[in-house]
Amino acid sequence: MARPRNVTKPDRFRRRGFTMTEMLIAASTTALVAAAAATLTSAVANAATETRGVRSTRSAGQYAIKRVGQSIRQARGIGQVTGTTVTLWLEDANNDDTLNLYEAGIIRYDAVNKQVVFEYLESSGATPTTTLSAATFKDASALTTLMTNSDKKSVVWAEDVASLTFTGYPNYTETRIVEAAFTIGVDDDAMDFRVSASPRATADYLFATDASSPPPTGSTRKARKKVSKWNGIQASEITAMEL
Repeated sequence: MARPRNVTKPDRFRRRGFTMTEMLIAASTTALVAAAAATLTSAVANAATETRGVRSTRSAGQYAIKRVGQSIRQARGIGQVTGTTVTLWLEDANNDDTLNLYEAGIIRYDAVNKQVVFEYLESSGATPTTTLSAATFKDASALTTLMTNSDKKSVVWAEDVASLTFTGYPNYTETRIVEAAFTIGVDDDAMDFRVSASPRATADYLFATDASSPPPTGSTRKARKKVSKWNGIQASEITAMEL
């Protein structure tokens, strides 16, 4: 009986392994693709983070602009504007034509904590009758000193404020326009903001001796003579109106 012969498969049917060169090329290609993917992922993540940061900074700045502008526009009068403070007669809550300490407020830049702060007094019971003199109203430091009791409220309007400057035009008690220029953030993340606002009512009658007159016929409220230095004319009567 004949023995079966050993059949050798042709070379084309044999399984070949990878050479060292091929393995190195494959490893290098895989590493390059992985590095590119990681770089792309990191870039996308950084862009998303930066976008969120810009959006957050812009939102914070717009909020501060809104609150500063709104407070000045709604105020009855401006007392003093310094580089870091603005004193305001917020309203005549009891309609007595007299500035009360509890009707005053201060917008202040806290350079230590990098914040824009609004300070005022709010009584938990009956509002004390504490007349505020014109001299104190025109002195932010003196007004701040009086706001030291338990009724003091401090509201933070903006944080991470790198710099802020208030400017009043004209630069005395009869201020008509207040400009606030401030920067939030630092370096590449810094954004500049600016707002200008005017109070809805003048405070001239607080500082003019002849600013009040008897009430009109049929009215129980005083008629005030508005006095302005805006056009450079001292004690120039513009109009008399019932308030």
